[in-house]
Parts: sequence; structure tokens; C-alpha cells
Amino acid sequence: MVEVILLAGGSGTRMGVAAADKILTPIAGKSAFRRCLEAFRAAGLADRIVVVTRDTAQEKALEAEASDLGQVLHCVRGGKERQNSVCNGLAATTPGSHLVFIHDCARALIQPESLQLVAAAAARDGAAVLARPVSDTIKRVPGSIDGLSQIPLEDLDRRSLWAMETPQVFRRDWIHHAYKNLTQAVTDDVAVAVAAGHGVTIVPNPHPNPKLTHPEDLSFCSWLLERNPPPTS
Repeated sequence: MVEVILLAGGSGTRMGVAAADKILTPIAGKSAFRRCLEAFRAAGLADRIVVVTRDTAQEKALEAEASDLGQVLHCVRGGKERQNSVCNGLAATTPGSHLVFIHDCARALIQPESLQLVAAAAARDGAAVLARPVSDTIKRVPGSIDGLSQIPLEDLDRRSLWAMETPQVFRRDWIHHAYKNLTQAVTDDVAVAVAAGHGVTIVPNPHPNPKLTHPEDLSFCSWLLERNPPPTS
């Protein structure tokens, strides 16, 4: 069995007044949440979908989004931080499941082909992540600074740098055990798997997969969809 955890309950504070709920805000006619559901449906991968929500009102809205697809959602409430929300989602998955996808619904443009690629890698290796090589020049600044002027800058070799995306996919027993034993703050699930001693396979994403974070991301995603409409489910 393959289960999907969709993280939908983030606060979205950086989106400001542009969207009361970025997961439900229409992007070229469909919400981010709907687009994620349709991608997994088209990929034919999800036997069961767990959705981590913010509150009862959002949960009802998400269930309404899924109803005409005939998709049953298993909703749980999120926690204070992302890692707490993932823990709650994992607790709602089935112990006998083989693979678990963990996907941020803010990455609304995820494509079925990308899902199939990362699923195949995770089925083979136990853990896999969609990622993109860094093309910008990256500088490291000192960890504690008062300002950003006249400070020493350290060059990092971008040939070894990859930007992590979601979904991140794992053997269910690996990631469940890793989260139960987590003792540090993390910002993604790959860090949890690595801390538990697991290797993770990087799968280069052949499609744009931006994250809705700032108001301008809404128009950028709409522009991408106009240029490359996703396949219909």
C-alpha cells in the first residue's frame, strides 16, 4: 500500500493579504489542494490520502474540494511546527503500508510524471526526494551578524548543492521510526531520514515545482500553467 500525507495546515504568513488560505486560493481556476489531488490521481499512486489541516473550517473546505473526485480524505490536525504536523500525519497512516509520500500542498504544480519517478526510486532504494540543482551563486554569511553590509562572505560550490522539493518519499517503517526518535529541529523529512542513518536518493525533477510562499508566487504559477497546462486526470 502507498499512502500520501498532504500538508495543508501551514500558517502562510508570508503570503499576507494576497491569500487568506494559499492552499485554497485559485491558481488558473483550481486551488493548490485540488491540483495536488489531481496529480496523485493521474499518477495512479495513492491508495490512501491523509491530509494535515489547520482547523475544522479548512478541513470542511478541503473535503468539499475532494468530493467530486470521489476521493476520501483522512484528516488530522497539524501541530505547532512542520515536523509536528508530519508526526501527526504519520500516526494516521497504516502500519502495513510500504511507502509514504510527504508533500507540501504549497507545491501546487507537482506533475504525475515527477510523482512516478520519485515513487520508483523510493520503491527501489527506500527513500527518495525530488530536487533541483542550484544554479545561483551561493554565499555563506556568519551565523550571528547585526547587519548585511561589509561582512565576510564564503563561496559555496554550487556543483554540490541541490534544492530540496516535495514530495519526499520513504519506506513507511523507516520514516515513522525516524520521526519517533527525532531529537532536533528540522525543516524537511530528508533531514529526519539522514539523522536516522538512511541514505536518500535524489531524483532531478523534470518539471517546475515552485512553492507558494509570497504573493508574487501566485501569478508566477499561473504563468507557468498557461505555458504548460498539466495533463487532465
